[in-house]
Amino acid sequence: MFRREGESLRVRPAWPFSLEKQEMKKIVLTLGAISAFAVAQANAQTVVTDADGNGTYSMEELLVAFPELTEEVFKAADTDADGALSADELKAAQDAGNIPA
Repeated sequence: MFRREGESLRVRPAWPFSLEKQEMKKIVLTLGAISAFAVAQANAQTVVTDADGNGTYSMEELLVAFPELTEEVFKAADTDADGALSADELKAAQDAGNIPA
């Protein structure tokens, strides 16, 4: 269409909205913080505590760290069938992917 005399030409932004520079900085910083938090969570390791201090991990102690652990997986990891996992048995089960690392 034609412009009338004295009217200025209005240029529409490529985006359906426009952002000020300060708003864009806030969005970029927020997305960066969210990404950093997600990476930190992904790299976090679960800590298993030997609550009774006997040097092995019972099913109850492991359930605190791994609530999804089943008795079937626990018994399969308990290679010496003593009813508890040693540090080596736990590591072997984690290395095999049966228990999260």
